[in-house]
Amino acid sequence: MPKNWRLILSGPCDAYTNMAVDEAIFLAYCEQKAIPTLRLYTWSPPALSLGCAQDPCEALDLDQCARANIHVVRRISGGGIIFHDQELTYSVSCHKEDIGAFGSIAGSYRTLCAFLLVAYRTLGLCTAFAGEAGLGLLRQRPSVFCFSSYAKYDILIGGKKIGGNAQRRKKDFIFQHGSIPLEFDGKKARSFLKKDPGRIEEKVCALNKAAGRKVGLCTLKDILVQSFREALGASLIEDGLTEQEKALALRLREEKYSRQEWNLKRHEYRSEEACMVA
Repeated sequence: MPKNWRLILSGPCDAYTNMAVDEAIFLAYCEQKAIPTLRLYTWSPPALSLGCAQDPCEALDLDQCARANIHVVRRISGGGIIFHDQELTYSVSCHKEDIGAFGSIAGSYRTLCAFLLVAYRTLGLCTAFAGEAGLGLLRQRPSVFCFSSYAKYDILIGGKKIGGNAQRRKKDFIFQHGSIPLEFDGKKARSFLKKDPGRIEEKVCALNKAAGRKVGLCTLKDILVQSFREALGASLIEDGLTEQEKALALRLREEKYSRQEWNLKRHEYRSEEACMVA
């Protein structure tokens, strides 16, 4: 019998709210006050997110970010900088038993990213994991910009990386989120970086261009939900946040994600929540 999962279809939110809601869902599940959850959401206005260990002062032109009114937010997951503009983002909060991930962390990436492969193939696209594409991509020097670097289970379409996925663990509890860019403006993304990551347009794939047509957000959400059911054998039940999650998300937004101490000076940030996950 398929395991029951909660499906949350969020509307567009700002960067601080998106990261706060993701963490609130994850913490609620770690405390066994929710069921495993798939959340789909968008970003408004556009924003930049940093991997948990990144130094924004070294990687980003913060003055340019401020001039363009681009929020910078630090994720609880690792990886590089992502420019969130015209994209759909997913997040998953679960236990390793929920997805049968009893092996390595890399193996759990493969398991969770399988629904993305199914979704892209449903759209008629030919996909492959970077580590299985035979292109020597994993030997390339890592970049501060997520889309310019390749990990074993990053997804390629036509030899180009689409989106990025990052994970956080709390014992056997798994949090993973990832981006699905419908469009990608390399010039705009590059303008916020201190160092030019090179010809990123040659490495990055956006969904609409790959599909040769405009894929609507509603269509993409429907495909992702069905692909998640198929790939993970999950029974998805659409629902919203619990009252506890709403309260925690609001507190995380105000006390953590909207504060420069967390986003720009993480070593100065101290709180009970940070100790649990960061």
